[in-house]
Amino acid sequence: MRLPEAGEAGPGLLANSRVWGGCLAWCAFAVLAVVLRGVRWEETYEHALLITRAVPMPEGHPMFQYVRNVFSLQSYLTAGILWLSESPMLICGLRNVLQLVFATVPVFLLASLFTRQTRYGHLAALLVLCEVHKPLESYYPIVPWPHFFATGQIGLGCALLVLFLQLAGYWRSAWCGLALLAGMHLGQLPPLLVYFGLHGLYAVYARQWGRVRQALAGFFAGLIPIVLFYAILRFFHVPEPLGGAYAVTGDVQGIYGAYTALHDLHRAVPRLNPLLHSVVATAILAAVLVLRRSAEPQTYGSLLAYLAIVGAIVAIFAALQQVTADAPVFLVIGWMPYRLMNHLAVLLLPVIVAVLAAPRTGHGLPPDRWGEWVLLFLLLFAAAQPMLAWVLPVALVERYLGTPEALLFLLLGAAWGAAWCRHAPAHAKVIAAGALAFALISLAFIHQYGAFLMATGAGAAAVPRRLFPLNGLASRWEGRLLAAVGILLACSLLARQHAHREHLPVADIEVDTVRLLAERGEAEAMLLVPWWDIGWLGCTRHPVFADYQTAHLMSYLPRLAPAIKAMHAEVYGWVVDRPETGPPLESWPTRTPLEWQRLGEKWGFGFVLSPVEIPLQLPKLLETPPYALYEVPGIPGK
Repeated sequence: MRLPEAGEAGPGLLANSRVWGGCLAWCAFAVLAVVLRGVRWEETYEHALLITRAVPMPEGHPMFQYVRNVFSLQSYLTAGILWLSESPMLICGLRNVLQLVFATVPVFLLASLFTRQTRYGHLAALLVLCEVHKPLESYYPIVPWPHFFATGQIGLGCALLVLFLQLAGYWRSAWCGLALLAGMHLGQLPPLLVYFGLHGLYAVYARQWGRVRQALAGFFAGLIPIVLFYAILRFFHVPEPLGGAYAVTGDVQGIYGAYTALHDLHRAVPRLNPLLHSVVATAILAAVLVLRRSAEPQTYGSLLAYLAIVGAIVAIFAALQQVTADAPVFLVIGWMPYRLMNHLAVLLLPVIVAVLAAPRTGHGLPPDRWGEWVLLFLLLFAAAQPMLAWVLPVALVERYLGTPEALLFLLLGAAWGAAWCRHAPAHAKVIAAGALAFALISLAFIHQYGAFLMATGAGAAAVPRRLFPLNGLASRWEGRLLAAVGILLACSLLARQHAHREHLPVADIEVDTVRLLAERGEAEAMLLVPWWDIGWLGCTRHPVFADYQTAHLMSYLPRLAPAIKAMHAEVYGWVVDRPETGPPLESWPTRTPLEWQRLGEKWGFGFVLSPVEIPLQLPKLLETPPYALYEVPGIPGK
């Protein structure tokens, strides 16, 4: 049974109870998954602790400057929840659920839209949870399962949800979502601004005044809370420090530019990844769908236009970065334009499912559902991946059969094979065959195993129908088998996550540190931890001098660069605008107590956590491997 068409004349896709039921099912799955795998710490919880001053960070500190001044509605919404409840389980658990919801629901809706059947939406969402698309990620990772850095993943899901609303014909909701996305994640906004702008211009040109009114009403409705948030942000705004250790001046552009070029991988010009060219499969498969005899060619045409916009933006900004390589410009790379490649990687999955779900026709024979059977077999393979090590050598499974690449290349090949053998115009077949040949030849030089899997998938999908006449069987059993395999795969995914359960993990050294400092009346003391660490602030609720996030803050607010450079150079011996030299923390063991006291007085920290293999010339308060806690003498209450 097909879902209703979208458009102005009828209620469209979202009026169907099965679509809403599917969305609710994935929300329930997200809650269950978080319960089974445990609540994980999340970055905006730390932001909220600083925004609300629950953790008293010095006002001039770059981390405090960042969280209070950056335009991020996600961080401030978390701060609002913290104001109501200080439970980290509630706050981080809710964020974990949101990350899973925004990883699955937009893909479910997009696949349901492309195929007009919700069962394929569920299958596409399962492929996301299998992380089939992960090998295609840009420098910014795609991690559907909850982890510490969730803001970018939730922003990606919001962007794809807005794209779905526009593709489905819900102009008012789509344009409202476009405005709200500015607060949720500015970096995801540019391709949607171009895409929606072109739609709006065409609507004006075609005198579609009903759609224009819907767009304007939705956009201004979404703009109201964004303007309100901007006003609230001005109330929380923290000016640049005029005095104290953190009031450092210097060559902002020089430090920011050098750090970006040397150490900021997320903003580096993408190199040709052996798998990156496979992202082109999204556009090619969408083109095939446009060329085929579809009931909704405009949907696939709009999708193809969006993919072209994303690709063009990435290419343009990569060229601009090459031109300004000697002096990187914040407006060119500060918003991480290369993360937009992840849009293509995620969109690839519902498009592949749509291609495999389309029946093969022609030659005077009844429609053939062999593509669906191929999809079913691949899902069964995904569910069985964890058990392959029971019967096959572990090295073989870990390197070849148990990887996301195995599923990715099989699915890509199957989709191209299905597109080629389906009844379609001759030029569509030529496009599909040419794309497959190009991919196989390219992979033959850089990823031979991927080429083999892609050829295998294409061959399986292109099996002549006379060899496997499953039409009668499909009509009776295929839907039930797809549902059964889908449920099996979902249970397999939950079991894998439960096997690695961690519930708000707190290390023994963190527990011992908090207890000891509380006994000494130092509940607000700043901790100095190795700069590569993360999570201390949330786990201990103590201000932290610097961690993994601190140096990256200049990538969002370049004016913080001089202070960040001074902090890392004086305390850690790492000059952020130069290549790293020597072992980390090499100056710590030789630093005298007087030198530690001088640094502690200047920067405000009174306790140091050092790896046990790097002993310090300071009084040791406790040792719980892998760290030992030291006190900086003469700095009470810091």
